[in-house]
Amino acid sequence: MTRQDLDALLKRAPLVASVQGSPDSPCCDPQVLLAMAKASLANGAELLRLEGIEAIKLIKAETDAPIMGLIKKVYPDSDLHITATMVEVEQLIEVGCDIISLDGTERYRPHGEQLGDLIKAIHDAGILALTDCDVLASAQYAVACGADVVNTTLAGYTEATPMTTGPDMKQVVEMSAALDIPVMAEGRFYEPAQAWAAMRVGASAVVVGGALNDPVKQTSRFSKAMVGYGKPVGAVDIGGTWLRFGLFSPDWKLIKLDRIPIPQTRTERLDWIEAKAKEAGVERIGISSGGVIDPQLAYITRAKDFIPEHEFTSFTISGCKVFAINDGLATAWGHACHPDYVGGRTASLALGTGVGSGFAEGDHLVCSEGGMPPEINDMQFDAQGTVEDAVGGLSYSNSNDPKAKDRAESAAKYAIGVMRTVWAPDNIVIGGGLGLSNWMREALKDEPGVTQSPFGEDAGIYGAAALALWPPRNIWP
Repeated sequence: MTRQDLDALLKRAPLVASVQGSPDSPCCDPQVLLAMAKASLANGAELLRLEGIEAIKLIKAETDAPIMGLIKKVYPDSDLHITATMVEVEQLIEVGCDIISLDGTERYRPHGEQLGDLIKAIHDAGILALTDCDVLASAQYAVACGADVVNTTLAGYTEATPMTTGPDMKQVVEMSAALDIPVMAEGRFYEPAQAWAAMRVGASAVVVGGALNDPVKQTSRFSKAMVGYGKPVGAVDIGGTWLRFGLFSPDWKLIKLDRIPIPQTRTERLDWIEAKAKEAGVERIGISSGGVIDPQLAYITRAKDFIPEHEFTSFTISGCKVFAINDGLATAWGHACHPDYVGGRTASLALGTGVGSGFAEGDHLVCSEGGMPPEINDMQFDAQGTVEDAVGGLSYSNSNDPKAKDRAESAAKYAIGVMRTVWAPDNIVIGGGLGLSNWMREALKDEPGVTQSPFGEDAGIYGAAALALWPPRNIWP
């Protein structure tokens, strides 16, 4: 196969089927791999990515498809395991691969071998060399060594890149823009929309493995998604007025709820939560709180001062796994899990001491990196101030303006309009003490798609429990 042949093939059929079984699974049987390869070839794939000499020999003999071959092997003196040495290269040449795939990073190769030497041997045999890379720097290194094609296979699997929940599109974009050779995208492609996106940003092809040909991975995805936690959980709602702790059953029923006026020091708040968690005997706790909370660290990186000493709080609870996030996001997740809204596009607007908002769709809770929530509360509403200045309970209750109620109603409708424009939700659910007041209900009764929270004043605590029972998979995979 020449580069021109490959270019023509990928233009015609850019889906590359990776046919490999999870280690130690029944799918590693060459006959099973052959059946899966034939199934992929019968449904649009024309190029196969295969691992192991036995499987390559069998599938090559039984099909006419070009084969991108590799051999995985662990070496004690190197982190590389994809066609790491000349031994594997020679085996793949002998078996007749059309393309040989090998690790293209700059990491130390076993026995000190060099990538350039391996690629030269591949080219001398009249075969194309594809390098599996992690970041642009390694892709550029591989190109300098003679690579014909690069692949983003290793993005997220080396120290150079963090693991992304889905495909690492950043690497696809950067490599496609910077290199003059074909760039394939691979790694955590689960949905056709993700493959479509990779093609739109410059990929010449997308390699899909587990989502096509690995029932072990697919079964695991479904089983993990469908089975709940199975034990009672704790839920904490930290508001401007109350600190609350709820004990919930595995089926999301509130067993017991305790609350105290919000303590004025961080230590008092954390000690109370710790004591309640110990009393309840739970091993998981969801926390809903104002401020920006990094969900991976359970740490408040930014907060307003209506809760004293709140910023820089770290939620470490002895013996518990903590799922902590901004209260607007937690409330949105709780609503997204409710039978009235499950499966749809659900936005939440909490009008309480402050103003919180969030949006969820499917198993995803939408927020920026580091847990940053949508900041509708801080959007400028009028000449006098922000949305939160107009409709937040703290500002509203302290206002001496007789027109404050009209301003609050207008600000709420403005926030709803913004949410419609940005998210196009199926439902907008209103919560919070102010949002559930009779006069606000009346003000919003004609707003299409707007409903009051089925949880009433407990939306925050139910949202916190939902975090612990069914964590959003884009945040806590």
